[in-house]
Amino acid sequence: MTGSKRARSKGPRRNEYTPASPASQASPAGPSRRRAAAWLSGGAAALFVLRPLYPSESVAVEGDGLVVVMLWLLLLAAWAWALLREPHGRIRVGWPDLALGLLAIWHSMAAAGAFFWGSPRPALNMLWEWLGLAAAFFLARQSFRSGLERRAAAAVMIAVAATVSVYGLYQVAIELPATRALYQRASDETLQQAGVWFPPGSPQRQVFEQRLASREPMATFALANSLAGFLAPWSIAVLAITLLCAGRVGWKMRAAVAGLLVPLGACLLLTKSRSAYLAVGAGSLVLCGQWWSGRSRAMPVRRVLLAAGLAVLVLALGVAGALALGQLDAEVLSEAPKSLGYRMEYWRSTLAMIGDAPVFGCGPGNFQEWYTAYKLPEASEEIADPHNFLFEVWATAGTPAALLLCGFLAAFALCALRKQEAAVQETAGMETCPPSLQPGAAGASPGSPAAIYLGGLAGLGLLVPIGAMSAAPPSLVVPAMGLLIGGAALVLLDGWVRRGEDSAATWTVAAAVMLLHLLFAGGIGFPGVASSLWLLLALGLNARGCGCREVSRRIGYAALLAAAGLIAGCFFTGYGATVRARTALQRAYADPTRAEEALAAAAEADRWGVEPRGLLADWAYEEWLKQPSQAAFTRFEKLVEETLLRAPRAASRRHGFGVKFVEAYARSGDPAKLAKGIETLDTAVRLYPNNCRFRADLAEAYRLAGDEKGYARERKEALRLDQVTPHLDRKLSDEQRQRLERNEAG
Repeated sequence: MTGSKRARSKGPRRNEYTPASPASQASPAGPSRRRAAAWLSGGAAALFVLRPLYPSESVAVEGDGLVVVMLWLLLLAAWAWALLREPHGRIRVGWPDLALGLLAIWHSMAAAGAFFWGSPRPALNMLWEWLGLAAAFFLARQSFRSGLERRAAAAVMIAVAATVSVYGLYQVAIELPATRALYQRASDETLQQAGVWFPPGSPQRQVFEQRLASREPMATFALANSLAGFLAPWSIAVLAITLLCAGRVGWKMRAAVAGLLVPLGACLLLTKSRSAYLAVGAGSLVLCGQWWSGRSRAMPVRRVLLAAGLAVLVLALGVAGALALGQLDAEVLSEAPKSLGYRMEYWRSTLAMIGDAPVFGCGPGNFQEWYTAYKLPEASEEIADPHNFLFEVWATAGTPAALLLCGFLAAFALCALRKQEAAVQETAGMETCPPSLQPGAAGASPGSPAAIYLGGLAGLGLLVPIGAMSAAPPSLVVPAMGLLIGGAALVLLDGWVRRGEDSAATWTVAAAVMLLHLLFAGGIGFPGVASSLWLLLALGLNARGCGCREVSRRIGYAALLAAAGLIAGCFFTGYGATVRARTALQRAYADPTRAEEALAAAAEADRWGVEPRGLLADWAYEEWLKQPSQAAFTRFEKLVEETLLRAPRAASRRHGFGVKFVEAYARSGDPAKLAKGIETLDTAVRLYPNNCRFRADLAEAYRLAGDEKGYARERKEALRLDQVTPHLDRKLSDEQRQRLERNEAG
């Protein structure tokens, strides 16, 4: 018995890691494989850095971010080519990856459906954006495998977050005051040329000036909430590094890393994002609980209390300073119930929308056009998303997509929360992953973070040429700050990258913080925000060693073929068309004398685009006003039809055309024009039934047609909605209200 036990103990126990072959154990990976891994991780780091620095939240309409999607797909093709060159190709893939792949497929099917029955251009743009995010997640899984690579990627993104936060503070201190001063000095003519002039005392002017007076930073994002959503998880990552992941890093370096929380926390505080406050607070409590449970018992309680008191003091001083400077006010907390009430209104309308389209939803990119039909009378705005990431996916891609997203998160939780030993055993049982890729093998992962650092620098360099293609190019201050602030942050974090530790808990808590923020703020479809979420989820899965399989060369060929097809599809249906159309539109704005020619070129370049045809319709109407003729008006009607065919549920655009038809009747006396105007305005009201201005314009059209019954009905409803809405920018103008009330009295 003793001999048999001793004999059995010589071999590896079941589920322990066993090398695939003696050769693979004896010799390290060849130079070509190491080079391929280096450029793959560097390329992925470059694109993750570029995304939040590239202002492109108008992805659904203008397709600003499709250039980055093209780069992700090109990197995917390069990865597939490198996989073919390996004698034993290995990929990381598990149940979470399968769920995300199915979600991407269903989301694409919903977008294809919206292409035919909704607005095709936003549907196509969001189809490619989501496929780009799926490719980013997959490539992050394949790139950042070892502990050193994961820490280097996180350090680069923390450096980006530090850069963005300092730029946000720069905005608050310098840029925004300069903009307000410029507005005060500008004349009415200058404001009209800039397209920001409204009549004095009008609700639109009051709302515009209120937004201009806002002191909230936005940095490279369109909204302060989006900026907060980006900063929140990386702030938690810095806190996790300080508390949990120091490894062989001394307390001085940990204190220096903790100093990054000053700009991150200050900028996050000034965004006034309550959902981000809640998420960061919850994440901080979780990390502090982990630290407390794992602390050394020999540590004096006095030192713990001193550190906690110092942190509370710094936070209190920051809040007091912001209050004293007028950058923060008590309304941040007192208005929280009102803000939550707004979200409840959004969610009620969204659930009604889901009830009418439960399978494929309204279609990616089509939410805002559908939302107006369900918007409550007292709701504040025509939102672009429901301010909840689950409702956003559910409403735009249907119930199966929402279930697949929940399945992905459940699979991630099962993989990330299991014990480390179970992860090692599962990965070892596959007998395909080298020891350096085992979870927790930070010390066994030789190499240098130089490739990822250089990739981050390349992403910063790409910002200038790619940002110039955006509808809102970034300030040149951003790359300059990236070199200075981001470089300094990397210097502080380099010791942790090379000698520290990381754990799945770090990335899991950071991802959970972002998800909690998105639960109240939404934005999972905004790539500048969502790319960080998918990166953190990939880092968490890799830290647990979730899924590592050897694949045949056929998988490599299939991946290369699929990547080539996606590249061609994205270029011809998305990137190429939108770039050519945007270039032509810029020519139209730059040279008004040749605007019609440039607009026609933009419409020809993008056969599914709405804006070029809408502008051409406005141009044709102005030409008809100058020289009234049947041919000119027929051209206007044709362009209106082409525009609305590409935006069938765009209530505001349809309303604008209806007003033009009624104005044309007033000038020409042609009853056919009035009938067309009433038909167009009536459809706009059905698409946006709780808009009092739309109702008032329809009432006026009925009065011109002599339809007293229709006039009385719409007039009464317009006045009722005007009383119900508490928002100035949603009320009738004083002139409209007085006219309707005068006619009612008469």
